[in-house]
Amino acid sequence: WTGNLPFGHASDATFHLWTLATEEQFYLLWPAVLAVAFARRRVGPALALVATACLASCVATLLWLGDAPDLAYALPTSWAVCFVIGAATRVHEADRLPALPAYATPLALTGLAVLSVVPLRGHALTYLLGGPAIASLTAVLLLSWRTWTTVSSPLLTALVWLGTVSYAAYLWNYPLTLWLRPHLDHAGLVAAALTLVMAALSWRYVEQPTSRPRRAVAV
Repeated sequence: WTGNLPFGHASDATFHLWTLATEEQFYLLWPAVLAVAFARRRVGPALALVATACLASCVATLLWLGDAPDLAYALPTSWAVCFVIGAATRVHEADRLPALPAYATPLALTGLAVLSVVPLRGHALTYLLGGPAIASLTAVLLLSWRTWTTVSSPLLTALVWLGTVSYAAYLWNYPLTLWLRPHLDHAGLVAAALTLVMAALSWRYVEQPTSRPRRAVAV
């Protein structure tokens, strides 16, 4: 819950949990705003207002940090507008929007591929442009693929499996890489393989059992 705040943490291996802290903090506030917006039938204005507030807080953070924008990387205000873009996508997905044109998917994938190699880290544009652009392109993919019900290609099937275990993979990859790096020449490759194994085990023995609906116990 506090991994994105600027004070010491228990272990370097848990540094990446700042992303989950940002998620949880957003989910503390957004449902309340959304409930009021739905009650007043002002969802659009609420999204615009929250996005503006998030963007303003990001700008304020970058001005405060001055010549060291990389220090903003794990702060709560740096990526909040991306969550608003995701929330807007989900809200308007239910509005039965018309299907996106066929070229939307390849364009979005191309854009994400380009942004994955652009060296934005350490620059204010990382937060003001890079993050929102990635969130927007991801939203295009989600809206393009919202009607998919089956996957037949082996490659896509593998990607679906990876997506299924991606939460656990994210949690495991960073500490495994950190622990193995001092001892192995190719720590990244070994960590990637072990990540898939640990993610599969975590999905099977932690996530699945805890996500099953529990039967009511008669008293």
